[in-house]
Amino acid sequence: STPLPLRDVKTIKNVTNTTVNDVLVSVVSGALRRYLLEHDQPTEDFRAIIPVNMRTDEELGTLGNKFGLVFLSLPVNIEDPLKRLREVSRRMAALKDSSEAAVALGILNVMGLSAAEIQSLILTIFATKATTVLTNVPGPPMPLFLAGSEIEDMMFWVPQAGRLGIGISLLSYAGKVYVGIMTDAGLVPDPDSIVNYFYDEFDLLKQELVKLERPAFSSMQTRRPDRLDDLTRVHGIDSDVQAYLNEKGIYTYAELAAANGDQLQKLLGDDGERFNGLEPANWPAQARYLATL
Repeated sequence: STPLPLRDVKTIKNVTNTTVNDVLVSVVSGALRRYLLEHDQPTEDFRAIIPVNMRTDEELGTLGNKFGLVFLSLPVNIEDPLKRLREVSRRMAALKDSSEAAVALGILNVMGLSAAEIQSLILTIFATKATTVLTNVPGPPMPLFLAGSEIEDMMFWVPQAGRLGIGISLLSYAGKVYVGIMTDAGLVPDPDSIVNYFYDEFDLLKQELVKLERPAFSSMQTRRPDRLDDLTRVHGIDSDVQAYLNEKGIYTYAELAAANGDQLQKLLGDDGERFNGLEPANWPAQARYLATL
């Protein structure tokens, strides 16, 4: 997909007291509903397998996978986007309070120690209980660089196994949200239409919130023009550099993001030897991210 602003998604979740994951799963459910209706298929609950991270804070950075699985029925039968969002939130909350993910992790651990025939059998049992694999991954919040060049976009594809015909990948990166749909062409030959419906459902959800006259959403959290941003949150800028940038008319993340590395380098160079050694090439990218918070 063309990326959506993560700021918009967060605004919706703040207004509705849900989560980013709830919002995205609800919008995906609406897109699937439209696709089913377009192909004269019943809009019954659409079962999704969702991987759940089971790694503790102490285990961060260790090798290997550690995730459980939960089964979520996507409410594709609900047309109203706000009602659908509330139902997704309710179902996700129920899953979080259950032991389903831990049980699945135990089964997967046993599966890894079993013979190939047993693995295949367990895999088939899991796969026959769902139609899609759906996962939402919070990617790096700050832009990444490779050999000095900013990585503008990224995407991943959820692993699929068994006879699951659809894989849905959700990723946030540097203030943007991406959705990817991978399908069995024999079942869903036109996955692009699901992505297009994703945009339609997202816009519809925003319109419903505007109808409720929710000021926090209607303004999309527009930054006050008289607000001064803390530029020292950008790596490489200390209080001294911030004061200098302020003197040159750069007060906000938006103003810093509008500059480019060469302009900033020249600006800093105007002050002689004072700011030698600074590398402002990636400051605008960091500022673009900070402006979305």
